[in-house]
Amino acid sequence: IFLSVVAFSIVVRGTSLIDVLNQSGASQFAALITSDPNISAIYFSSSVQTVFAPIDSSLLSRKLK
Repeated sequence: IFLSVVAFSIVVRGTSLIDVLNQSGASQFAALITSDPNISAIYFSSSVQTVFAPIDSSLLSRKLK
């Protein structure tokens, strides 16, 4: 199961991508993004329009640990 977050900039309606992921049950994916400055730079760039993130209870999230 994946969570889709559509973002047209770093901030979506005053909420950051990381906040949206955390609030939507994809906190492990949010932690992965923030753990590496190179990955963060990609996700926070204007070229990323949509983020598909595994929710914390998914099998894929368990492999991210």
